[in-house]
Amino acid sequence: MVTQKILEAYYKKSPFGEDGGISQKTIYVYAGPYLIPIPNIALRQSVVVYHDLHHIISGYSNSRIGEGEVGAWELATNCWNKPLAVYLNLCGMATGILYAPKRMIKAFMQGCHCTNLYDLSVADLLDKEFTLLQSYVFDTKSKGKTRAINQLRFVFYFCAALAVLPGMLIVGWLYQIHRA
Repeated sequence: MVTQKILEAYYKKSPFGEDGGISQKTIYVYAGPYLIPIPNIALRQSVVVYHDLHHIISGYSNSRIGEGEVGAWELATNCWNKPLAVYLNLCGMATGILYAPKRMIKAFMQGCHCTNLYDLSVADLLDKEFTLLQSYVFDTKSKGKTRAINQLRFVFYFCAALAVLPGMLIVGWLYQIHRA
């Protein structure tokens, strides 16, 4: 099946609306025990399709813990070419660590052997057969990092995730004040 159809079906079942929340002015993200509002800026809109496809491909839900898992997974796949995705993934991972730390470690370690979709164009992604995207993501030809290196990478991201969480809470608080 073409990826566009699978993404549309995912959005129909999700709480984000038929376009994944791309057209909304404000979105809500998990930050620890809180669901906070943030402005839905164009930069965030440009990464949401990739992120949602990663949810579908990896099988992680869009629950509080699922967002943490896909965040840890994406960080492990080296999504540094999308800095906002890194930031949002760190917030998701921090939330996941609070509720299910073992699941975050597992998701991160799985991501260490996968490739993300961020280097591909959205138009190309949506026209491809979904099975081709799955094959691309799960093509585990040696990524060249040992288990010990990946564990150190996890510790780095763990520390970074905990460091960004207070900032995310402040951003949400300031955004609420500004909207009022």
